[in-house]
Amino acid sequence: MSINKAKLTETDIITKFILPSIKQAGWDDMTQIRQEVKLRDGDQLKSRVSDTLTS
Repeated sequence: MSINKAKLTETDIITKFILPSIKQAGWDDMTQIRQEVKLRDGDQLKSRVSDTLTS
């Protein structure tokens, strides 16, 4: 049975492919892997690099 990856959600891809590979490489999912982590409160800062790339 072939899996059509184009129809999978981001969560499906992580669960089925990325996490198993990371665990197989020896990472501990309870102490070394975090998902959906909020990095900071407040507005997103716009960088000067993105200004020059979009102009």
